[in-house]
Amino acid sequence: MLQELSDFLYPSKALRITLVNANKILYEYDTLNGEIINRAEALSSSGLERTYKTYRERYLRVEIDSNRLDRTWFVADTHFSHENTIYSARPFVGVAEMDEYIKNRWNELISSSVRVYVVGDFAKRNFINYMSSLKEKNIHTEQS
Repeated sequence: MLQELSDFLYPSKALRITLVNANKILYEYDTLNGEIINRAEALSSSGLERTYKTYRERYLRVEIDSNRLDRTWFVADTHFSHENTIYSARPFVGVAEMDEYIKNRWNELISSSVRVYVVGDFAKRNFINYMSSLKEKNIHTEQS
């Protein structure tokens, strides 16, 4: 069990190395995709989205046998619909992409035999909509 839990500790990685002159990006080296990109590509959301997608595929995809985990989970800080969390080290370009990723992982791992306690910061708004999008309904919050 301890080994499986240690798999949740994601390795830190330098995603890009930036060459700057006069406070302007000249080039960036995308360490995950092995590419040198120009200023326009470095500043584009589609380029950043590609880097983040590679990061998620390589490092955030933890294979877990949910049958080996406890039947009671405590979850915090999903921050559905909260744009500001993206700018604090979450590897997503937009809030819709983040919300969809979290929802999909939740629905892959949580079964009807699991009781989930949400202990804070579940959603910034549309609480009921996000709650209803999650597969299993054995969820307990201070708001329900």
